[in-house]
Amino acid sequence: MVVVARNHNWVVLGVIALALVTLELVALAVDLNAAHSGRTEAQAVAAAAALSAASAFVENPGVTEAEIKAKAVAAANANEIMGKRIAISPADVSVDMAFGRVTVRVNHQVNTFLARTLGIEEMTIGVVAVAEASLTPAGPCLKPFEIPATALPLGEPCMA
Repeated sequence: MVVVARNHNWVVLGVIALALVTLELVALAVDLNAAHSGRTEAQAVAAAAALSAASAFVENPGVTEAEIKAKAVAAANANEIMGKRIAISPADVSVDMAFGRVTVRVNHQVNTFLARTLGIEEMTIGVVAVAEASLTPAGPCLKPFEIPATALPLGEPCMA
């Protein structure tokens, strides 16, 4: 004896709903991967700008804060993140003249691909890079350092 289900509509509706949920999860994974790639590129840009600006302490001991900020801005703005030109301002650069330390903050909008179906057009990424330059007995020394994002609590970025 073969039993035939009388109403297949609910089964089809369930399969379609499951497929849509799966598609949205795949879209989220693709867009999070794009945001992670953008963050990696932004970190490289911020680090390059900070190192470039910090090198001014060693190259020219009489350098001014405005010159250091201009050097950091020029180095950062010469780059792209995921094919989009970035633009930071001197307000995104802080200089500690006493310690020869330069901090560069890069905030950037990364376009989403598939999350647009949920109404999410873009994601904001933000990174901070710090570089320090000093003179040592062995000669000039440029010391890049970075604090991994996983070492800080979620929320506002560390303003070191």
